[in-house]
Amino acid sequence: MTPVDRPLISGAWKRPDAGVPVAVVTGAGRGIGRACAEALARAGWRVALLARSRRELESAAGRIGEQGGQALACPVDVSHAQEVAGVLDRVRNTLGPPLCLVNNAAVVEPVGLVESVDPAAWRAAMDVNLFGPFLLAHTVLQDMREQRVGTILNLVSGMGRRVFPRFSAYSVAKAGLIHLTRVLAAELEGTGITVNALDPGLVDTRLHERLRGLPADVVGEEMLENLRALHRQGALKPAESVGRWVSGFISGGRALEMNGRVGTLAEFREGKGVPAPA
Repeated sequence: MTPVDRPLISGAWKRPDAGVPVAVVTGAGRGIGRACAEALARAGWRVALLARSRRELESAAGRIGEQGGQALACPVDVSHAQEVAGVLDRVRNTLGPPLCLVNNAAVVEPVGLVESVDPAAWRAAMDVNLFGPFLLAHTVLQDMREQRVGTILNLVSGMGRRVFPRFSAYSVAKAGLIHLTRVLAAELEGTGITVNALDPGLVDTRLHERLRGLPADVVGEEMLENLRALHRQGALKPAESVGRWVSGFISGGRALEMNGRVGTLAEFREGKGVPAPA
């Protein structure tokens, strides 16, 4: 790797008698999560990759290893407390205490009218999209408090900021994650630990591809046409660009200078966002 590929991690992350800092990324087998994990590894972080697919995680970890980074593949269901606790013990023992958490894992389905979706599937989506991030934060905060530094970045969505009919499970969970970001930020004010939320916007991921393939009577004709038009027009940004931004935001120390921010890439660049309540 060249120096450009591997920028120095900000001195704000250096701890006495500590080695290379450790980041935990969920949904790291593909898409935005994998892009974030690879970019953080290029910046010099040791990265724990969490997702349900062992095959995808091992592929991502192998790629990071080929590039000179260090990654640990950790198959896990982020909505199961016992599994999460076991995986974080493995991360601590293998890589070290995590100082960074990127909560990215999410599922978009079930999609459909509230009256027609499967309640069990709706609850399962909430477990992954909202309870999972809570559970990961609950677990890693003990390490961050001991080190007196840390950051959590929650990946949210415009669907959690505006009303999108037929996407109740995903949008309500993302709205909850936005508010969890603000609550955690207020609780952690002054501790050296920060919590922010990024809405990456329209990204070319498997989730977006899956939505474009659903029937019109499930997604809604107007929504389906909009999704397909965005793809045809090349309006979806690559996941790699989001990964590079996340790595720069965290590695450069800017993530430690902001707390309780919720915004798009543009809003973060412009210094805007929603601060934590006083």
